[in-house]
Amino acid sequence: MDKFRFNKKFGNTDSSQVNKKDINTPKLDDFENFLKKLETRKAVPVSRRIKEAETFVAMIIEFCDLFEYDMEITRSDSEISAIMKIEVLILSGYCKDYFNRILAMADEINIHPNPQNENLLIIRYYTHEVFFDGKKTRNIE
Repeated sequence: MDKFRFNKKFGNTDSSQVNKKDINTPKLDDFENFLKKLETRKAVPVSRRIKEAETFVAMIIEFCDLFEYDMEITRSDSEISAIMKIEVLILSGYCKDYFNRILAMADEINIHPNPQNENLLIIRYYTHEVFFDGKKTRNIE
């Protein structure tokens, strides 16, 4: 039987190796422009998404209860976030199938370390369309 192995590296640098002089520090006027743009933010509710949000939350709660995963759920003005601390995440069988249903409803999925050096899995569900300067930033309708 032939063995298959694939390995591709994209040259990502460990953040500890970044020279502090190489980081572009934002200028004050860039920050002021950012704040001005932030003032133009408008969140428009999408009724279908708001109704389905309860299903999303219920699925996460049931997943956590069934498989004993710790997860924090928060709601902001335009989305719901489910945050799960993970060291190792192994999903198979019914657990994987259930988790896939949650991911199918998700609009955004992030994995990154927090300051305590734990990996966070963040799953977001959008309930509102968000506009900046009148331009749509999401496509959820």
